[in-house]
Amino acid sequence: MSDINCRMPAVALRGLVCLPDMILHFDVSRKKSIAALEAAMVKDQMVFLVAQKDPDEEDPKQEDLYTAGAMAKVKQIVKMPENMVRVVAEGKFRAELDEVISVLTDVIIHDREEKVENENEAEAMRRVLEEIVQKFIDAGAKFGPEITRQMEQAEDIVKLTNQLCANMPMRWQDRQTLAEKMDFRERYEELCRIME
Repeated sequence: MSDINCRMPAVALRGLVCLPDMILHFDVSRKKSIAALEAAMVKDQMVFLVAQKDPDEEDPKQEDLYTAGAMAKVKQIVKMPENMVRVVAEGKFRAELDEVISVLTDVIIHDREEKVENENEAEAMRRVLEEIVQKFIDAGAKFGPEITRQMEQAEDIVKLTNQLCANMPMRWQDRQTLAEKMDFRERYEELCRIME
């Protein structure tokens, strides 16, 4: 599928990055963010999530935001005391910020079906990822059962890479670097580099 241009509600995240196949829990208190979530809930529950460059910035402008983010489906909103809203969202597609227009944002959605056609290449890539994850385990890293199950069940190297990008423990800045890799092979290589 090709890229899609659309206007969507957007929320700037502080110290968090949303990727496809990722379940993200976060709190918002800014009026602009709450208005964006309300707009998403009225329509199709889809919202563009993009990270701020500086998590301490109270009123981020377009230049204060990264370009790469994700379209996410809002699964749950809970109103908390002191005008705080707790959100659960699931990343669906890679997307890029085009232009901020108040609560709404023009975005480019990258809904591409990525594949590695060569089975030998895909298997070699899988082995590399399994070896790196095994190094983590040997070093005493504690992984939730989710990552181990994903390694065992993933039939497709692209899906496995995306799930590891979303679920491996790493700094949010590293996850942002992965978000910016729209090409699968670049994303795979960057994931291997970060994990090593």
